[in-house]
Amino acid sequence: AAVAAPPAHDATPVGASPTTIPASAESHSGSATAAAFGAWTAAAALASLGRRVTRRAAEEAKTTGEAEAKEPFDVWKPDTYGNITMDDVKKYGAAGTLSYVITELIFWAIAFPTEVGVFYQTAGRWPDFSNDMDKAAVLGFVFAASNIARLVLPLRFGAALAMAPWVDENIMSKLPGAGAKA
Repeated sequence: AAVAAPPAHDATPVGASPTTIPASAESHSGSATAAAFGAWTAAAALASLGRRVTRRAAEEAKTTGEAEAKEPFDVWKPDTYGNITMDDVKKYGAAGTLSYVITELIFWAIAFPTEVGVFYQTAGRWPDFSNDMDKAAVLGFVFAASNIARLVLPLRFGAALAMAPWVDENIMSKLPGAGAKA
């Protein structure tokens, strides 16, 4: 008796069930994760390098005496908006510091779920935080995104400055000892 050959359109390997996922599909999700992780890592490295170059240039300018004094932040002068520092936030005292803490908490409350979503988009599955590779990938995404987010640090300081009067009126005034202001 002759054994019939499988139809030509059946690409299932001998001994494999039709539900077997081809190895290329499994490696594709891993390579997509690796590519995304690599892209974020490269962006973080570039951001870090940019900060080092900027810092080095600033130090050289200070030592040579050629540095012009930056005009301090003034809300009425848009040219100074990039000059916002933590010292400007501290001028509002505890309310300024608390408003900055609130803006940072909001930033991280948005950043972490966003990077989990990035992991989902690249790997096609939600991260398993019991798996060290998944934890490393998500934390790598968070690290890279936080380095990129440093470029908008003046915006975070600005949000803290804008929120400081509200924090002073609605939070600080309700804390014990608020009447003992000097």
